[in-house]
Amino acid sequence: MRILVAEHSASTRLALQNAFRERGLDVRGVPDGQRALELVASESFDGIATSWLMPGVDGIELIRRLRESAGRELPIVMMSELHSEIALEHALLAGADECVTKPIEPAEFVERVERCVHRATGRAVPASPTSFVAPATDEPDFPLVCVAASTGGPDALARVVESLPEPLGAAVILVQHGPAWMMERFQTRLQRLTGLPVSLAAPGMRVESDHVWVAPGAQHLLVQPDLTFATDVTPSEHMIFPAADPTFRSVATAFGSRSVAVVLTGLGCDGTKGARTIVGVGGSAIVQDPDTAVAPPMPRSVIDAAIPCRVVPLDDIAATIAKAVREKSAVRA
Repeated sequence: MRILVAEHSASTRLALQNAFRERGLDVRGVPDGQRALELVASESFDGIATSWLMPGVDGIELIRRLRESAGRELPIVMMSELHSEIALEHALLAGADECVTKPIEPAEFVERVERCVHRATGRAVPASPTSFVAPATDEPDFPLVCVAASTGGPDALARVVESLPEPLGAAVILVQHGPAWMMERFQTRLQRLTGLPVSLAAPGMRVESDHVWVAPGAQHLLVQPDLTFATDVTPSEHMIFPAADPTFRSVATAFGSRSVAVVLTGLGCDGTKGARTIVGVGGSAIVQDPDTAVAPPMPRSVIDAAIPCRVVPLDDIAATIAKAVREKSAVRA
């Protein structure tokens, strides 16, 4: 594993480099974002660790430019000198996969970076017979659309939700990788973009048509056969909470052929197994064209797994969801 550290403080940069080397990792260090961009363009790295406050190209600008260039698929962990939730959200919205606040012990930070790299470079495993999900025997009267996203997801999800027709004729669940506080802020942001009600899902709430639900952070969101929500904290699939695959599987069980899986931008392969499960019970899958994704690996994983799906640009996702909902409703009628 080869890591690039961008940190303006020479002493902190040296401490981090030593911590990475103690874990047996190859590491390079640079004092600013411009040097980091130059190295990424000429050398190969498995992950980036960057500070926020740097001279010239700071950490936020570095992340934005990496997501628009050859570094768009690199997992990035940011260290922030700013401790507010607004600052952390700003870093995640810029395209960071994880953001931690200083001070942090170098060894702990190295472990966070390693987990992030392993999560981002995970590969989908073909479904085994034990992963079979029985389709719903008594399917609900309305379809359910479950959308998975990670790196670059907040802005992509906002564009999709803003463009959904009202009424939609289906329930919508959004599973965005992120902490609990971010999901609470994200729900508020989405509500300003649509006339559909947007709620942070919680155990016991009942799934309703023409309602958008945001999966809470720090736990997986499940749909039970009685169409109420439940949460689960084990296991931590893909080393992230919430993960989309557990939600997708529960949706396949509860909604059967009236379920629609949507996989948007993100690193790693979360959503691939779940999309296969939903298609396996007669549901549909929609995948963002990787060329339009901030981070292509998640949608590309579904395509590479040869799962039947519609592959469309981000700006066409909402219309494709509406079409899939109409098709599900027509079949039921």
